[in-house]
Amino acid sequence: MKKKTALRLAAGVMAAAGLAVSLAPAAAAAQQEEPRRAAPTALVLTVQNGTDAGAPADRGVTLSCYPTGAAGDHPLAAQACSDLARARGDIASLDLSPLLMCNTRYAPVTVTASGLWRGKHIHYAETFSNSCHLKSKGSLFQFGIAGNA
Repeated sequence: MKKKTALRLAAGVMAAAGLAVSLAPAAAAAQQEEPRRAAPTALVLTVQNGTDAGAPADRGVTLSCYPTGAAGDHPLAAQACSDLARARGDIASLDLSPLLMCNTRYAPVTVTASGLWRGKHIHYAETFSNSCHLKSKGSLFQFGIAGNA
């Protein structure tokens, strides 16, 4: 009887050891993910009339999303951080209004974003034909140029 108990105990210990070994890589990955998740996201966003991304901005704001939550002087910071997270920091891929109805009036608006996305340096610049088309970037650049182009 004692032999069966010892065998069961040994089998249980081996199973637990096997589980610990199989979970070790997952635990290590989680520990590596945590610093990346806590890495800062802080951007300077600008909007200006015209097509020159190097021209002085008509309006600029700061946006900070991690690790302290949405902050900065962006008027829609929480929404902008959410939009940025949805795009995983790739602002060029952010298209939140595929069915946006805009007129064809040409009044170019250029936007830039520079800073850190979860610790990684990013830079983005794009010119839109008018401020209506800029809405495809969600709330990220909704702080600047007024108008209903």
